[in-house]
Amino acid sequence: MAPRQLQTGWSVLAVLVLGATTVAAAGQAPAPGKVVRLSLAADGRAVSYSVFVPRNVTAPASAPLLVLFHGSGRDAASIVEPWKRLAEKEGIVLLAPEAADRQGWQVPLDGPAPLCRLVDELKHTVPAIDPRRVYLFGHSAGAVFVLYMATLESEYFAAGALHAGAFRAAEEYGNIDAATRKIPLAIAVGDSDRFFSVADVKATAAALEKAGMPTRLEIIKNHDHNYYIVSGTVNAWAWAALKDRRLDADPVYTPRVFR
Repeated sequence: MAPRQLQTGWSVLAVLVLGATTVAAAGQAPAPGKVVRLSLAADGRAVSYSVFVPRNVTAPASAPLLVLFHGSGRDAASIVEPWKRLAEKEGIVLLAPEAADRQGWQVPLDGPAPLCRLVDELKHTVPAIDPRRVYLFGHSAGAVFVLYMATLESEYFAAGALHAGAFRAAEEYGNIDAATRKIPLAIAVGDSDRFFSVADVKATAAALEKAGMPTRLEIIKNHDHNYYIVSGTVNAWAWAALKDRRLDADPVYTPRVFR
């Protein structure tokens, strides 16, 4: 699938992700302590997603929201489950959307507009969410999607973390210029990852740093692409990088024209 282009001239990636898109529930406040499947009507289609609200999250604007993006061949549940224990402990609300097309995450089909609308809807139904502490995390194709959402909506999301993802084509690096805020990012990758090389990840981190974005880089020794066998360690590392980041002002969504 060919990349789509912004009218400003820089490219946006169609990231390949396969996942289930079954709609199973109506849009209402999710029950605490359970992973709930929901859907939201947006732009003439149903956006499917999973939500987890910890039992201890009650006070208004007290809880961070972590938006999760699954990898290729996975679904929302596969990325929510590894985060549940830490979310319960730390009081983190989890949101995991699924790609509209089983062939992949796409800009602008999956975000930023539908994604920000989904986040805004969840803020309404879960008043405990702090709008200045909305974070991004993704694995593999979902990790690349984090890079795009973070740069496109740097004044909407507070920070982002990713496992096994990077910019790899020369034109992709132009997307960094879209960021109107120096959004903090954290990238982890295994030293034996066959899909995203250490060299590509280091180059992406260096480009982000050069643009003034605070960037943490973690090279995991003796580790390949399998997020699930190291998810506990990766999630703890990612949360440590994210949890103290906060927008200085209320979030601002920036509409963009795609072609």
